[in-house]
Amino acid sequence: LAEESECDTEGLSKIVENAKAIAETSETARELAALIERSESPSKQDVATIAELVVDEARDRFPDTTFVLDAPDGCVAYASSELQRAVTELVENAAEHNGSEDPQVRLTVEQDETIRLVVEDNGQGIPENELVPLREDEETALKHGSSVDLWLVDLIVDQSSGSIHFDSDESGTRIELELPREEVDRSDLSPFDGNG
Repeated sequence: LAEESECDTEGLSKIVENAKAIAETSETARELAALIERSESPSKQDVATIAELVVDEARDRFPDTTFVLDAPDGCVAYASSELQRAVTELVENAAEHNGSEDPQVRLTVEQDETIRLVVEDNGQGIPENELVPLREDEETALKHGSSVDLWLVDLIVDQSSGSIHFDSDESGTRIELELPREEVDRSDLSPFDGNG
């Protein structure tokens, strides 16, 4: 009986865990749909301050992960007002899905002609099936990536007239967002133009 009870508890825990994951995915999908419908011009965003806020929150949520932040003051980009949401998704995903014994996440902000925000981790990498649709800038039933979060990040960066680059293998993942420092004329762009 004790063994049966233990199995039942374990099974229920998995059901609850899966239900929570489905609910979170549904919420992100709703946000994604709302973002697609919204037409908003990029505005000045203090990327260094956003990076600091995101890392502070992540340290509280993931106390077993080491976070390193390198973000000089004065890094301002023209970007979507949802930029903080995109950075939060990248940093939290890097911590949450990091299976390393000593999980580490580094967030770096650099500036020259553009602002570059780089999130790196020492996890096992993002599965290729989740990256292919983003690289090809399409989503089909056959190539549907399970991470709606990455689609959300991709859309926010696209709405910022920026670009996103992925480099991922079994030793970790590096994701770079490149954002303009000056306002970009988006009048000739469709809602889905940009680099994914």
